[in-house]
Amino acid sequence: MKLECSKCKSEFQSQPEQSEFIAQSRKKGMTAIMIECPLCKKHFLLNPFTKDAAKTHPEKNASFRCPKIGCTGIVSFISDKPEFWGCGECGSVWPTETSLFSDINKIIKSFPHRAKAYIKNGDGYTSTTESLPPLDYDSNVFSELHRE
Repeated sequence: MKLECSKCKSEFQSQPEQSEFIAQSRKKGMTAIMIECPLCKKHFLLNPFTKDAAKTHPEKNASFRCPKIGCTGIVSFISDKPEFWGCGECGSVWPTETSLFSDINKIIKSFPHRAKAYIKNGDGYTSTTESLPPLDYDSNVFSELHRE
């Protein structure tokens, strides 16, 4: 299927594994997933039902590393109706920024290595997704599945 990258604006043909991921995401009812553009190599949010870039809100353009156990995905604000925060990797959804920050607090308490992925800012957090995660971040997050 043809897709358009929201980062470089290029149109490309989805790879078979991307098409399968989109189909599975539809079955799960996911409204935002992360897809990698084969041309610019950047990831972008895609609505698997419309195959359009998922709508983000310019004032809420921060993104956060997903606070779900075992997930290394990115959480972004989606300005569909109703608005929500969602992870395109695992499909988790938070109806408010407060609920997202609550889960970030919980994951840091349960797994202290996660604190490296977030910057505390008053009652909330500041995005750190523009910087690279610590080298061991992915392996530590994957190991959480075995430590529950």
